[in-house]
Amino acid sequence: MKISNCSIFFILTIFFFILVPDLCEAQANSLISREKETEKLWSELKGLADDRQKLKIGFRIDSLIKEMLSGRESFSYPFDTLKYMGKIYSTDSLLRVYSWNIPMLDGTNRYFGYIQKKENPNSENFTVFHLIDNGNLPLSQDSIYTPGAWYGALYYTVIAKKCKNMTYYTALGFDLNNYFTNKKLIEVFTFTEEGLRFGAPIFIDDEKSTNRRVYEYSSQVAMMLRYDERNEKIVLDHLSSSKPEYEGQYQFYGPDFSYDGFEYKDCKWYRVEDIDLKAGRGF
Repeated sequence: MKISNCSIFFILTIFFFILVPDLCEAQANSLISREKETEKLWSELKGLADDRQKLKIGFRIDSLIKEMLSGRESFSYPFDTLKYMGKIYSTDSLLRVYSWNIPMLDGTNRYFGYIQKKENPNSENFTVFHLIDNGNLPLSQDSIYTPGAWYGALYYTVIAKKCKNMTYYTALGFDLNNYFTNKKLIEVFTFTEEGLRFGAPIFIDDEKSTNRRVYEYSSQVAMMLRYDERNEKIVLDHLSSSKPEYEGQYQFYGPDFSYDGFEYKDCKWYRVEDIDLKAGRGF
């Protein structure tokens, strides 16, 4: 018996409408089950005092999240129960950044992270970048880092800025450095033919450029670093030592009730000093 092309097309169409919803439902159920398993592992992690056991569970969590992020639905999936994982979108909604940490007994932290990148707003496809924390890698203002040799941080804001034929993704991040100091950073992600890179010489201060900005201060105080969406500027606390003799000893640094900022123009972030936040002056 011969089957016409039209009949074949009709049969394939029927199979498509039957199988695709089932496939989507199966993928959604897989996400939910892995999310529940991850949440349970995080609960176990909180009660541990041994670093080796912490890292064993931490790598299992990392593996589960890697599996979840490979699914197409993950880019928009809320991951609401994973409260210890940061999951933020860039301002152009083309990037989603995941980051989390595991505290170690010596006061340091082990960081984990992923970045998903869409090519355009209409595409459902994306690339996943796995960020590997190199625990011995110093966080320098002048270095360029890769996903496989990452300094480790928690990101909480990602600002998309167009520059000619590319986009700079400027990220605000936090590093629980050790018992004595914390760090805040202003980072930039770039995507080229070589892949994802952390850092670019776009931060200008007194005509000197750096690949990122890093601020170290006492772990006993808080530092403000945020993006002012209304004015499209980055604003931050100015840090100084509590006494002149503590200059350069960052465990004695904290906000001095003055404010600085960065203004984006001509594909660069330019530092601006002495911002009056109350009066809205300084930019």
